[in-house]
Amino acid sequence: MNKSHLKYWISLIFMFFLLGIQSSNSIVSSSIEFTKSNQEVRLKVGVYENSPKIYTNTQGEVRGFFPDILTYIASKEGWEIEYVPGSWSEGLSRLENNSIDLLPDVGYSSERAATYDFNNLSVLTSWALIYTREDSEIKSMDHLQNKKIGVMKDDIDYIGPDGIKIISEKYHLNCTFVEYSSLIEILESIEQEEVDAGVINELFGNLNAYNYEVIKTAIVFNPIEFKFGFPKNASLNADIIEKIDYWLEKLKLDPQSYYYETYQLYFSEIPRPEATIPPWIIPLGFGSTAAVVLFLSISILLRHQVRVKTKKLFDSEQRFRSLVESTSDWIWEVDQNGKYTFVSPKVEKLLGYKPEEVIGKTSFDFMPIDEGNQQSKIFKEIGQTNNPFKNVENINIHKNGRKVIISSSGLPIFDQNNVLIGYRGIDRDITELKETQEKLIHAQKMEAIGRFAGGIAHDFNNLLTVINGYSNLMLTTISTENEGMKENLEEINKAGNRAASLTKKLLAFSRKQIFQPKVINVNNLIQNMEIMLKRLLSEDISFQIKYAEKLANIFVDPTQIEQVIMNLVVNARDAMPEGGKLIIETSNVFLASKHTQIGAKSGNYIQILISDTGIGMTKEQLSHLFEPYYTTKEQGKGTGLGLSTVFGIVKQSQGDIQVISQVEEGTIFKVYLPQKNLPIEENKSQQKEYSPEALKGTETILVVEDEESIRNFVVEILRSHGYTVLSAENPQKALEISKSQSKKIHLMLTDVIMPIMTGMELKNKIVESFPDLIVLFMSGYTEKAIVKDGILKEGLHFLPKPFSSNDLLLKIKEVLSTSRSESKTK
Repeated sequence: MNKSHLKYWISLIFMFFLLGIQSSNSIVSSSIEFTKSNQEVRLKVGVYENSPKIYTNTQGEVRGFFPDILTYIASKEGWEIEYVPGSWSEGLSRLENNSIDLLPDVGYSSERAATYDFNNLSVLTSWALIYTREDSEIKSMDHLQNKKIGVMKDDIDYIGPDGIKIISEKYHLNCTFVEYSSLIEILESIEQEEVDAGVINELFGNLNAYNYEVIKTAIVFNPIEFKFGFPKNASLNADIIEKIDYWLEKLKLDPQSYYYETYQLYFSEIPRPEATIPPWIIPLGFGSTAAVVLFLSISILLRHQVRVKTKKLFDSEQRFRSLVESTSDWIWEVDQNGKYTFVSPKVEKLLGYKPEEVIGKTSFDFMPIDEGNQQSKIFKEIGQTNNPFKNVENINIHKNGRKVIISSSGLPIFDQNNVLIGYRGIDRDITELKETQEKLIHAQKMEAIGRFAGGIAHDFNNLLTVINGYSNLMLTTISTENEGMKENLEEINKAGNRAASLTKKLLAFSRKQIFQPKVINVNNLIQNMEIMLKRLLSEDISFQIKYAEKLANIFVDPTQIEQVIMNLVVNARDAMPEGGKLIIETSNVFLASKHTQIGAKSGNYIQILISDTGIGMTKEQLSHLFEPYYTTKEQGKGTGLGLSTVFGIVKQSQGDIQVISQVEEGTIFKVYLPQKNLPIEENKSQQKEYSPEALKGTETILVVEDEESIRNFVVEILRSHGYTVLSAENPQKALEISKSQSKKIHLMLTDVIMPIMTGMELKNKIVESFPDLIVLFMSGYTEKAIVKDGILKEGLHFLPKPFSSNDLLLKIKEVLSTSRSESKTK
């Protein structure tokens, strides 16, 4: 036995002697201080191997920091404990299915709190560290790029909100994760080079890593409070949690309590070898050598304690430094007056100021005046209560003038006399998150307005069908001698047509119009519009069109896209009353979904860019730009429906629209429409023209319309032009008429939205008995029964409301003629 071994055993004996005295004293004092409760409770406690917090010793006893603390509390409350061993994942599953009453050593998070109950006070706090081999190149977070990392399945340090998986995704590290059922397996896999590194919590690593050829790196993350976990809303929870929190609070307040004795026992970084005392050491304590032994023991013990304390301080400093430098958040400390005494280097990334520029100032010095006044009241109340605060949002101004929205969280700092001396906390940049939330709220608002506008358009179109229909009818029958009456009717008709135009725009905004799409090339469409667009502009506006080479085709309604371009050009013109420059440019682009404004999918698009050098818009104006009846123009110079129509058409075309504008700097509109890899369709022939005499017919038509005024108007027009008309006020009546009718019904004209059943449901029922029946739908509001994604289903005929008598007769003649042509070719 050499001298070093001799010194080691002497010091070990001396420590056991001191610990024995201390433990016996504390046990006596504890037994005097506490008394058992009269309530007998039997708890099933899940346990898993996580030494030194939980483990099973060689005698089969469940020990560790958590079981020992729980056993202590149980002895005071008279609880009986039954341990249920298993893996970590099994423990969580048992909590969820309520087969155990309690699981020790569960890392707390808000996500887990939705699934399990927790006691209020933390039992321990720990960090996650990255361990690796001594020869590894892994020194910082960046070195984890493309590495294989060992993790414990379902561990909060792995899948939690600040776990390694989320961190790796945030920093685009492309790590491969290998799941294990215990932390020991992770240490073994690192040593055996099965993985490059592993995630180990600080307490476990300090006590177990020395057994393996591994080292801890400076990568520290995810501070976690470890508590007792309970099944959600279990009947025992309230009483058990209350008792556990009571004893934890009591024990933590006393530095000499069983809690701190247990902590020192399990969380010293000194390896505790399981060896027996050599038999020859006992006689050594006799005689004159006793004093020497005692002196040497005390000397060695003191030197070791100094070395351990120094190492702990160094490790603590290293952990804090790596945490501060690796986190993307700004860590700070302030004194009791709110002045910064420490700020991490990340402040420069968040606000553009170096740490030395921030020290000595308050957070309010970096806020707008109004924001600073408001926030000072909030933080004054927090300081008066000495409470922690979490996620307090405040607006700061970056050094370059940019607005930065920050979420602040902090904890109070107390001196040895429990007097508040400041706060320590973290600031997180949530500017991008808030902007995304604003976009979502705006999209939801636009959707709600769209539904409202569509509903109004439906009802209004029914009224306009009657107003415009009868005014047209009266104009064709009124005597030429009654000029005054004719002029009045013409004014009514003009107003009705204007109203019909407005409802059409409302339908476009609410994406309730029916599209008739075809494959086109936007370059060709704009070339055909070029002369007309130039006529819209004044001579003091410079107009230029830049066509992309090999521009991809798109599948859209060309009339609607013409309207989009026309509206944007007119808006640009009105924004340049004293002249300027207007450019239209086309190009092929790829658009990522995270960069879209109205929820378009990722993919290949064509871009139509329309820019002007006009007066521009404020941020407030931009936030309302696409809302119906909102306009930046003077009263009487705009309806406020132009851009809302553009919005609806683009969204219904599965596209996206973005706007960039600054006051006096001009505006850029970017319209994105999805590419379609198909050849351009040929132009279809124009609608056939009929003479007034040719619009007459002799066929039998069944009219189904629940609005009496519309039904009467349609019946009158058709009968006056020779048709035999059957009238039904609802689908049920229409079915009865069709069954009782002996003559052939050539065509059914039906509304789409009606009581009892829709027009499409009526069609499906009636064609069972009359398969050759032609069906023509009419509606002032599109409905899923006859359209898909705003496009009329193939083979269906449709007449939009409002319609004139001439519109009605032309559509009837067109549908009957088409049907006859198709019958001859069969």
